[in-house]
Amino acid sequence: MATEEDPPSHRSSALAYPSPTSLDAKLRAHGHFADASVLQSLHLALRLKKALLLDGPSGSGKTHLAETYARSLGLTPIRLIVHPDSQREDASYDWNYSRQLLGLRLTKMRGQQGKRLLERATPHDQGRKHIEPAAVKQVMDEDNLIAKPLLQTIRASKPGRPAVLIIEGLEQASAALDGVLMPFLDDYRVDIDGLGGLRASETPVIFMTSQDARRISDPLRRRALYQYCPFPSAAREWRMLQAAVPDAGPRLSQAVIEFVRGLRISDLAQRPGMDQLIAWTKTLRQLDALSLDPEVIHNTLGLLLKHQHELRPLAGTDASAWLAELQQRAQNTAVIGLSS
Repeated sequence: MATEEDPPSHRSSALAYPSPTSLDAKLRAHGHFADASVLQSLHLALRLKKALLLDGPSGSGKTHLAETYARSLGLTPIRLIVHPDSQREDASYDWNYSRQLLGLRLTKMRGQQGKRLLERATPHDQGRKHIEPAAVKQVMDEDNLIAKPLLQTIRASKPGRPAVLIIEGLEQASAALDGVLMPFLDDYRVDIDGLGGLRASETPVIFMTSQDARRISDPLRRRALYQYCPFPSAAREWRMLQAAVPDAGPRLSQAVIEFVRGLRISDLAQRPGMDQLIAWTKTLRQLDALSLDPEVIHNTLGLLLKHQHELRPLAGTDASAWLAELQQRAQNTAVIGLSS
């Protein structure tokens, strides 16, 4: 970790920049199949040493991409989940006040002991340097910091081995949090009261995810490379599903993908994403289902839909008609086609 007086080495670091093809191979080896545009954006973000802003609906694979990239490096990603009331101390650091108070008490005790020693010493001893009051312990030092995600990222980024930071829900960031994130995105610095700025000794890899990037402040958006992430194509979902649930046969896999893609074009409060599709398929396999039928859908649809009014159409005999309607609507809008 570098200080303000000790410039970080990331400015002259000669790390290799993986090509989009190399990135694709690494991500596929860990179960993520990315679009060519996403691979190109990730390559550019790494090469330009900029944060990658991933925008798109929930469940479109934004966080999975970031997590998979971290796993490909053998790292555990550091996460900052943004809430509307998130403040500086939630993102960067806080002080360990109990430790500071203990330090102040120890300083006071040492000062009293030193004073008594001087009072008992001879004039000759009083002039010797080793008979002095105990040194005052600084309470504003790094030992008394509680590291939050930004400071954790700085500490974890070592020369030749960058940390991976995922900032989720950035559209909910407050102005106070923006003020902390901007210097961090500029030069990977956290300003600490009483200590000054602390910088990463290697450029971290930063992923920022959002479901509505329009709500992110302009200064933050200007500091990142933007990439929109729609729901995966049917062909990509097929490959990802086969990688995640290899024992799901072709018949069940295709039925699940068609059904979920049909749900996404319905009037839902929240459309099911890839993570829910995989979780539903795993559940169906645990139930030994080889295909979809109204009963198995009715019994497991709580994994996909989270609102009572959306589950109501599945009551009783309406399930078959509802399933057929969804599949017909999907076909009419040309969203199904595993060869696409």
